[in-house]
This record gives sequence, C-alpha cells and structure tokens, in this order.
Amino acid sequence: METYLRGEDGFSQRIIDAYGREINWDYLERDLKNQDSAPGSDIYLTIDLDLQRIAEETLGERSGAIVALDVKTGEVLALVSQPTFDPEYFIHGLDKNKWNRLIKDKSFPLLNRATQGLYAPGSVFKIVTAAAALKEGVIDEHTRFYCPGSYRLGRSKFRCWKRGGHGSLNLHQAIVRSCDVYFYNTAERLGIDRFSHHIKGFGFGALTGIDLNERPGVAPSKDWKLKNLRRPWYTGETIVTGIGQGFISVTPLQVSVMTAAIANNGILLKPQVVKRVVSPNGEIVLETNPEEKGRTPVGEEIIREIMTALVGVVNEPGGTGGAARLDGVIVAGKTGTAQVISLDSKITSHELNDHAWFTSYAPGDIPEIAVTVLVEHGGKGGAIAAPIAKEIIKAYMKLKEEGSV
Repeated sequence: METYLRGEDGFSQRIIDAYGREINWDYLERDLKNQDSAPGSDIYLTIDLDLQRIAEETLGERSGAIVALDVKTGEVLALVSQPTFDPEYFIHGLDKNKWNRLIKDKSFPLLNRATQGLYAPGSVFKIVTAAAALKEGVIDEHTRFYCPGSYRLGRSKFRCWKRGGHGSLNLHQAIVRSCDVYFYNTAERLGIDRFSHHIKGFGFGALTGIDLNERPGVAPSKDWKLKNLRRPWYTGETIVTGIGQGFISVTPLQVSVMTAAIANNGILLKPQVVKRVVSPNGEIVLETNPEEKGRTPVGEEIIREIMTALVGVVNEPGGTGGAARLDGVIVAGKTGTAQVISLDSKITSHELNDHAWFTSYAPGDIPEIAVTVLVEHGGKGGAIAAPIAKEIIKAYMKLKEEGSV
C-alpha cells in the first residue's frame, strides 16, 4: 500500500553560484519550478484494535500464531505472530549488528507465522478427511470403525493418541473424540487420488490471496511426491495424511479460511486486511468487498453434518475441545496435536513437543467469527490452544455487545 501512503514530495528550485549562494538571474528564473508536497492517503484496516490487543496478550510470550476472520466477509479481525520484532527498527535504519541478531535469532522473529509458517495441521485436518470421505461415498454418518488403540497396515502399526483405544465409533463420535484409528480407516478407503482433489478444494497447497507475504504449503499427491522426491506414493502415507501428518503442510491462515468456509456453507473467501483507502480530501480511493475465491467440493448437507460434529467437539461429554466452552455462546471447533516426532519417542526436549492447534467458529448456530490458534511445541491442542480461542471469542462477543466491533 506504499503507493497510497507515501503521497508526493514537494520541491523548490533555486539558482546558486559555485559557493552555494542564491542569485537572481531573470534569464533562467522563468524555468524554475515549485511544487507543494501532497500528503498520502489514509489506509483503514479490517483489524479490530481491541481484539488484536487481546489476541496478542492471550498468546503472550508463547511462539505461535492466531488468526481471527469474519466468516461472512473474509475480513481479518486479528492476526498475531509471536515472536516478533519492533518495526521501528526499520524506520530509523538498522546497523549491521542489530540486523545480524535478527536474522540469526533461532526464534525467527522476522517470520510471519500466521501467513508464512508451515506446519502439519494434525487433527484439525480431520475436517477435510471427513468431508472428502462423505462426498466420495466411502463412508456415511452411520459407518462405524473399531479403535483398539492402533491400526495395522501390513507390518506397520499406526497409533491412536488414546492408547487404550476408543472402541466402536461412528463419524460424529470420531470427530468429537478425535479418534485417529477412525480416520486411518477412512483415508485408506478414500485413497490419495480422491483425497488430494478435496485437499486442494479446501484451499490447501495454494495462496489465499491475502495482501501480505504468504506461502502455499503442500497439498500432497502422487504427482507431487514423484516430482519433488522422485519416489512413488505408499498407502501408509495416505493413512497419516488422514490425520494431518506426513507431507501435508499448511499455514494458520489457510486453516482459518477453511474453518470460515465450513461456517459459511462452503464458500472460500479471500482474506482481506485493507478495508478502504481514503484520500486527504476525504474521497474513497479504494474499498474492498467480500471476494469469493471458490467453493469447497462438498455440498451444504455434508457441511451441516460436519458443523454438528464440531459443536459436539466443544460441548458434548468426551469432546476434546471442552476447554473452549462458553456460557451463553455455542462454540464449534476442532482440536489438533501435530506430532513433531514419533509418539513412541522418549525424548522430552521442548523443541520436540507437539504443536497445539485449535480452530473454531462462533456462534455455532449463526457463525460470525472464525478463530484459529497455533502454539508451537505447546502440547495438546485441547489443553493449550482451545482456552486461547475461548478468550478471543469471549472478547469478541463482549466487544460486539458494546458496539465496538
């Protein structure tokens, strides 16, 4: 937006001699020009200052990202990345030492984790797996799988996060309790070819179109693996993709856009950070409107079924997102705990802890806001990320009641 913000420089031309003294010379003065400076335009952001402040305070010093979107317009209400840096450094100029400290900082403060950080989505991705499987007819809402705590494929064993298993579950129960084994079964039935089509259909592996630097992530497929790794695709890789592990990588912004689409009957909106541009004389130079980027590959009937389950995640007994429950407001969401290393590993270093995810929208019956939280190496999404989303949704509802959002 620099072309709008900068305005125009003014200048005044004078004739001076070799000593820098101004002289009057009628012959040349007729060619001299003066130009008044002109102020730049004002940029009005979609960011709500109060909600942004609360989101930053709630995340605190933890590394991670928060994205809050208006589900009907795609407007970004809050966007947080931590650790960060003081932008004033770049206004006054950076010396070599300060620049070196920034670029060598192991916490990567220059990385906007919300739009550029790439992560395995973990169990929040089960939303896509479930929707794809329902659309392709490989399961329906009554399909049951038995979870003994693990899933076998040939000689390989894939663990469920619950060691003792969940027993027999239907789809609704599997989403509410986030059963891995249910989604291993589902992904194997689906197959990577059909699965990949739906992954891309939910906006993954592509830029969202936001007016900030972002990365597309990876929507894995047989062709992608052959092109990038020169190796064939294996069924085990399909299975782990079903729970948001393996080659799949996403940004928190992409997850929030996907969540907003679920809350908005399958409409994928371009996330907007600029509301309008106003010239110094008050003229509206640019005004953004909701921009539809596409629609999910699944219809409203499937969307409604997923929405019912997401309400259950937060509000039903045994739901993994109970920490996001609010009095007086129905919150819908999905927890995620993305593995950094194997579940069987005994290593306890903080840097190898799981990433904590929670993606949500509220109110559950008439959605207005989508909130996605990622805490790097935070551990369990239901315990760490869900309470953060709860506080942001709670603050949004209070600000709305006060008429300030």
